[in-house]
Amino acid sequence: LIPWVARNGHTILTNDVTQQPLYRPPAFVPDDTRAELTVPLMTGDEILGVLDIQSRAINAFDDNDRSLFEALAAPIAVAMRNANLYRSELWRRKVAESFRDVANLISSNLPLNQLLDFILEKLESVLPCDASAIWLIQEEPAAREGTEAQETSSRLRLAATRHLDEGKIFEALQEKTILEMMDRPLHTDQPVIRRVDDPYGPLGAALGFRPEYSSIAAPMRTNQRSLGVLTLAHHQEGRYGSEAQAITATFASYAAVAILNARLYNESQEQALISTMLLQIAEASQSILNIDDLLSTMIRLTRLLMGVKKCAFLLWGDSLQDFEMKAWYGFEPTGSPQRPEPLLFSARLPALARLIQDQTMLYLDDPAIELNFPEFRMSPTPGTIIMLPLLIRREVIGAFLVGLRMAFTAGVDAGFDPKALAILQGIAHQTSLTVDNLRLQEARQEEAYVTAALLQVAQAVVSSNDLNDTLDTIVHLMPILVGIETCIIYLWDATNQLFRPTQVTAQNRREEEATLAHAFAPGENKLLDAIRQSGEPHMCQIHDPNLAIEAWGKLDCQPYEEMNEQITSLRGDWMFGYPLSIQGQVMGALLVRETTASSGFWERRLEIIHGIAQQTSLAIQNDLLKQEMVETERMEREIQLARQIQETFLPDVLPEFTSWELDMRWETAREIGGDFYDIFKLGDHHVGLVIADVADKGLPAALYMTVARTLIRSGAAGSVSPASVLEEANKLLVNDSTDSMFITAAYAILSLDTGELVYANAGHNRPLLYHCKTGELELLPKGGIALGILDTLGLADHHLALQPGDSLVLYTDGITDLLSPKGEFFGEERLHRIIQEHGNERIQDILEYLDDAMIDFRRGTPPADDVTVLAIQRQPRRKRRGKRKASAGQTI
Repeated sequence: LIPWVARNGHTILTNDVTQQPLYRPPAFVPDDTRAELTVPLMTGDEILGVLDIQSRAINAFDDNDRSLFEALAAPIAVAMRNANLYRSELWRRKVAESFRDVANLISSNLPLNQLLDFILEKLESVLPCDASAIWLIQEEPAAREGTEAQETSSRLRLAATRHLDEGKIFEALQEKTILEMMDRPLHTDQPVIRRVDDPYGPLGAALGFRPEYSSIAAPMRTNQRSLGVLTLAHHQEGRYGSEAQAITATFASYAAVAILNARLYNESQEQALISTMLLQIAEASQSILNIDDLLSTMIRLTRLLMGVKKCAFLLWGDSLQDFEMKAWYGFEPTGSPQRPEPLLFSARLPALARLIQDQTMLYLDDPAIELNFPEFRMSPTPGTIIMLPLLIRREVIGAFLVGLRMAFTAGVDAGFDPKALAILQGIAHQTSLTVDNLRLQEARQEEAYVTAALLQVAQAVVSSNDLNDTLDTIVHLMPILVGIETCIIYLWDATNQLFRPTQVTAQNRREEEATLAHAFAPGENKLLDAIRQSGEPHMCQIHDPNLAIEAWGKLDCQPYEEMNEQITSLRGDWMFGYPLSIQGQVMGALLVRETTASSGFWERRLEIIHGIAQQTSLAIQNDLLKQEMVETERMEREIQLARQIQETFLPDVLPEFTSWELDMRWETAREIGGDFYDIFKLGDHHVGLVIADVADKGLPAALYMTVARTLIRSGAAGSVSPASVLEEANKLLVNDSTDSMFITAAYAILSLDTGELVYANAGHNRPLLYHCKTGELELLPKGGIALGILDTLGLADHHLALQPGDSLVLYTDGITDLLSPKGEFFGEERLHRIIQEHGNERIQDILEYLDDAMIDFRRGTPPADDVTVLAIQRQPRRKRRGKRKASAGQTI
């Protein structure tokens, strides 16, 4: 009856409960009840309770009793309502004071753990609870970088508790269903109240509550970001309702604000600390002058600032094409402490290959497998191994290996400290910048040294006029500038096909003398042969430090580009062979023996040696050019003298004869020609005409022409037979000329009075006679062979006559052999046509037409042979004119 009245708000009067179907015997009163009056306690429409009167007698109550008790219920309800209002006001005031206290503490500098404990304490004072806890979502690096991390219970870490054993909580968290219960409040905005049929939560499981226990979990959110969960638990059922939801939501909001403020404050403190540390690192790196000191300093600072267990720096070596461990702490690499060999790591190892490709931080699980470096394992204590790239202009120049101790407690703390990661990244970045700056500084210094070294060699080259002195200076400068042990310069003797040692510097005088005494023919020295054939630098390793210089030729050296890829160690002695060449012409070789060199200066030393080899090549070429220049100057003087002699023997003016006109053309293919002509008087009534062509060009032809001209002139003075004059000159030439030298000539004696012509031809082009009266062109008879070949020629005199208006043209084969740009010959037919077409004109006009035709035919192409034309025309009547210089009309 009581529940029905409480639900419906109406009074029930029952004088016999056995007849009332709603009656149920209550458990808290005697079971002999026979009559019952149940009256609701109401204020307005709100039921505050039920007034229940029971009697052992049947029909114990009537309507008067009902009215009485209903009248009595009204003030009771009012009193209860007033009491509830007062109690609620006290409770609300207590809640408000709790909110105020929490808000005041949020603005203070109270540590976060104490603030969270205070929030739980205040919450327990206003809500029923046996235990409470605050769980925080652990931040991940992705969340710090602005990437939304997945919000799951696996990232919740216990931050504060009351009345709980943390060990039992951690045991309870091993259950999957409990973790699932923790996920529910992370994905809602309102507190979640546990239902009776819900699985256990962590607090109920840890305290061993009955399944119907009460629990509420409120999400802690700020700016749409989950920070954690606030949970309460009570052993009784139904202890949390709407007011509890509102209160826990408010306390959760306060807690979220407090957590966010604390984190922001901690982050600012961490940033200040990180900035201070990085500033110290930057200041420490500014005063460092070399890379080894830099890496040692960074290792020391990492150990002091971070408390690392192990760390190491790897740097990429261009000369080695591998990563080399340059500095380390916390372990000892395999091998002796002095490290006679560099500790190298191939770029093809899995970890380094990923680092080069991704260019970002890597976590290493097993250094023995990923890096082939078992010494870096973090055992027996647990830890985290990371590898950070040293980046410059998006290029990996090294790696920073760090092993940190990692304290792990299940459900409380795990992972890598973001602050430590930021500091390590700062160290890696600062190290990269400083390494790059130091390398640039070293490169500038090395470049300056290379320039100074090559300048010193260049000064030695230009300051010496003797090649041997220059080469001697070079071989003695190289040990000083480069630090090499032995240096030899071989020059190639093309005449004798030998490599001759010119200068050498060695460990002792005996080796130098022995080296200078031994030249090498092709096939006797493999290194010199390879350099001469390929024109490329060669190198090889000398495994025997006592190997004599004479045995170097047996070494199996390879081209530098191929050998450099196979080098794994620079230890030991090395042989380098550089060609002394200009534009592919090998003039010699520079051999150098090098002892163990630092890998950092390997390329620079080779650059200096290569530069010295080029300077040596220039010195050799300059000496050859100097010799050629001296020879050229001598030849030019001889040619100039020969041309002066040649021009002296040629007529400087054309003689004048009554009723006759003369003209000529003479052009040499070179500075000195082999063609010549001559016109000389024979008494008062005859004149001699000579044209000749020496079968050569240049100085030999000019000298041979001079001799022939002299012989013909001397013979013409005592003979009226051209054939006999040429025969006599031939005999003298045959006795003194070489097999390859001969001369063709045509000699004619002309009577100025009668026009009779006596003519002989020694292998020369047939002269042309134009008959003015008939317009015919006559080719004069052939002659014998050229002068200077056979002792006897069998030449004959031919007699002709020139009538008034007739013209005689003597020429050399330079006209008919004239070539056009298309390779076509000028030819005899074209020559004959020009003379025949213009034969009736004055002789000067005829030759001018011939000039124009040859110029148009050549079109700027220089003549390949000397061109000479000598022409005479008999005029019946003409005006007397002055003497004419031979140079007039001389050039075609």
